[in-house]
Amino acid sequence: MSISIEQVIHNASLMSLPDLYLRLRSVLGDPEFSLASVADVISQDPAITTRLLRMVNSPYFGFVPKIDTVSRAVSMLGTQQVHDLVLATSVAKVFTGLSSQVMDMAAFWRSSVYCAVLSRQLAFRCRLLDNEHLFVAGLLRDIGHLPMYQSIPELSQKALQRARSEDKPLFRIERDLIGFDYAQVGGSLMQKWALPKSLWEIARYHTEPGRTREHSLEISIMHIASAVTEGVSLKKEPEECLMHIE
Repeated sequence: MSISIEQVIHNASLMSLPDLYLRLRSVLGDPEFSLASVADVISQDPAITTRLLRMVNSPYFGFVPKIDTVSRAVSMLGTQQVHDLVLATSVAKVFTGLSSQVMDMAAFWRSSVYCAVLSRQLAFRCRLLDNEHLFVAGLLRDIGHLPMYQSIPELSQKALQRARSEDKPLFRIERDLIGFDYAQVGGSLMQKWALPKSLWEIARYHTEPGRTREHSLEISIMHIASAVTEGVSLKKEPEECLMHIE
């Protein structure tokens, strides 16, 4: 029996993005929003507040003197950086809230964070001003695996085993076996979440960067970062990887 991408997403018991992120997105969607309203939303979550202040006071930004208020941090970083920080943290919560008998979630998380860090480094070397955006894109680039392993675990596992045994790209095996691949599912899921087009297009096309002309540099960077990630044996624990988000 055939199954569609829409059915996979519908059947999967995925968590939705946290309310804090949805509230922040709602605020940023108002053409007349203020930085104070953004700071008010952030301040409702102590963990994200702490992460924001650690980020803005890191040597990476080099602000002097130290910044000790959320409103000042938002003003210095800008709303795009703040949005991406909250989204990255929200996605981390989605990841840690999922489990599967056929998927090693710890390995999935390590791989996602590794790709995110590498994407950011490559973007910096390519002199992309918004390299933090590539961090979030790297974190999300494989998210299509999650609904597939929850909704069609047997087929997904079979595709993975075949890709390994035949030494072929997983997305091509998934298309042959299932009719679609994890990148297509991930792009559709992110569209359902109403995430920015720049993010879901990277997830959708990172396996075949030549298929779209939009965000071509970002997608090419993700293609390289993903290829490197898949070829690296990761040994760090998830707790160590989380440091890169902070």
